[in-house]
Amino acid sequence: DAVQEVKNSEGNFDSVAAVELMMLRQMAQNLMEALSQDPLVQENEETFELQILSDGVMVSIFDRTQTPLFKKDSAEFTQYGNWVIGGLAWVLDRMDSFNIDLAGHTVQGPNGVSGSDAVWAISIDRAKAARELLVRRGLASERIDRISGYGDSKPMRGFPPTSDANRRIDVHLRIGQN
Repeated sequence: DAVQEVKNSEGNFDSVAAVELMMLRQMAQNLMEALSQDPLVQENEETFELQILSDGVMVSIFDRTQTPLFKKDSAEFTQYGNWVIGGLAWVLDRMDSFNIDLAGHTVQGPNGVSGSDAVWAISIDRAKAARELLVRRGLASERIDRISGYGDSKPMRGFPPTSDANRRIDVHLRIGQN
């Protein structure tokens, strides 16, 4: 009973998971193709990052200084953020075999203070705002299993805690039963 294994950076997978992994890779490719069709995304390539995980795909959407998703120090979307999350809702609605978790992240607090109440509050408020907009734009609310706010506790690897790469919404698409 030999089991064929597929390896990636997250671990080993049996043959059933290998099929799911192939689905994830195809989904990630389809997602990036759909998102990159728009000229705004083509101009702002650093808006999205996709990462294949052992249980799904993580789409990180960055709130960059040059292309802000949110108005400064708030959970209110900019016009650009409204467009990005609205477009993502359209794409996610067509990928109905995945459960969705949303997580808000932000930069280190004022004066280098980590873990302040303000960074926790804005990260959860932004994750909630993303959920509300995704649902308003047509994604079924039952598809979203969880929203979380991590404040500044989980910075992006390779970036300082104050980098705008840490202001982001993570959309985790997990393989699961709906």
